[in-house]
Parts: sequence; C-alpha cells; structure tokens
Amino acid sequence: MSIASEPSDAVSPYDLEGFPRYYDLDQGGFDADIPFYLHLAQRSGEPIFELGCGSGRLLLPLAQAGYKITGVDRSPAMLERARQKLAGAGLAERVALVQADMRHLKLAGRYRLGFCGNNTLMHLPALHEQYAALQAAFQQLASGGLFALDLPNPHLSTLTEEQTPLSLDKEMIDPASGNHILKFYSQRGDLATQVADITLIYDEMEPAGGAVRRTVVPMQMRWIYPYEARLLLEAAGFSVDAMYGSYDLEPFERRSERMILLGRRP
Repeated sequence: MSIASEPSDAVSPYDLEGFPRYYDLDQGGFDADIPFYLHLAQRSGEPIFELGCGSGRLLLPLAQAGYKITGVDRSPAMLERARQKLAGAGLAERVALVQADMRHLKLAGRYRLGFCGNNTLMHLPALHEQYAALQAAFQQLASGGLFALDLPNPHLSTLTEEQTPLSLDKEMIDPASGNHILKFYSQRGDLATQVADITLIYDEMEPAGGAVRRTVVPMQMRWIYPYEARLLLEAAGFSVDAMYGSYDLEPFERRSERMILLGRRP
C-alpha cells in the first residue's frame, strides 16, 4: 500500500521564538500518561525513542526510572529546554537529544520501544507526512519492538468548518516572573482534509498594570480516525496489537477520550 504525496505549507508553532516557554506552562503539568509509558518500558525494555519529545515532559520520568531514551524533535528551542531540565535533574547521560524531522528519521541502532505521545502526530497536517513518520518509526525498531501512538478520539463535533469564536481557554501564572498569562483559542476545520487551522494567543501581563505582550501561535493539526489510524500503522509495516481508549488500557469505544494504538514490528 502506498500513500500519495500531497502539498503542505503548515506553520510549525515549535519554530516560533518564545513558544516553548508557554508550552511548558500550558502542558508541562500533564502527567496522566506517564504510568502508561513506564508500563510499556518495563514490558519492552530499552533502548527507547520518542518522536516529538518537545521540552522533555516524558523523557524525564523515563530517565528517572533508569531507562536509556532518545528524544527527537525538530525545534532547537524545545530541545534546549529539555537539555536544561535533564542537566538540572542529573539525567543528561541517560538521554540522547536529536534534532531531526520525524518524517525522515534515521537513528543508529535498533530500539525496543518507540512512541509518539499526546497528539503529536497530528502536527503533521498531511496524510503522506503522517505515514512517512510511522514508516520511519518502524525502521527504527528491532524485530518484536513496540510502538505506541497516542491520539484523541476524533468525535465529529470537534472539527467544524465554521471559525469558532476566540475564547479564553486557560489562565496561568509564570512562577519565574509572576506574570499573568491568558491563553485564547480559535479554530476552523476542513472536513475534506480533516485539518484544523488553529490560532493560539498568549497575552502575558506584567504585575501591577504593567506591559502586555501578545504572542500569536498559528498551527495546523490533522485529525485521524480509528480505522485510518490502524490502516496507517499496518501500511507502515506494523501489526496492531491493540487499540485502547484510555491510559488505563480500557477498550476503545465511541465515548473514549483517547485513541491509543500499540503496534509491533514483526
């Protein structure tokens, strides 16, 4: 099975100066998936690689548990934040950080476990790009190696072709500066391509009525549906062991919040 190439002109938020700090404030506290990856690591063994490791949210707990892991990301700014965190925790020797495009990944050696966590594959906004990343992941695994793909359950109501009003999504405090940050969100979807054009706005306000700094982050995310996800993995060479609906390994069903697929290299 082959996947036809399509044009893509996506803007990556990870290349924008300043966004990695907001990313950490916004997503850095999420830890619901950590036990799941620790379970997979115990089951499969090392070495391990992560596609789209960002600033190291999942690298740190796996390294703290004693595993050798390689984190891959195309953003130098994200990798630098990961490097600083790992050095501060005394874990730099356990983790290799690689700046690379996951679609064209070529790491030395073979791995027992790989994963692409928390919606990361959706940042590749064309079908052939997502397929290329899964092909590259397959090639990095040893025979019998596992690969976990974590995506949201794509309820139809989440992708609308009407531009949604700009709405307040979250309020945050930067502990380093004390600044108050408001995160706003808007999106418009294309049902034909399954791509959502998303705009994030971060308004950072200094205390006591000081200056306000606005950062606008455009991104595209391509939704993947259940049978499509399974077919993509199988086309890339994987056998699909399971599809879960939660990090607790509950069966996937219509009301599941997550869509987690576990593939194996035969």
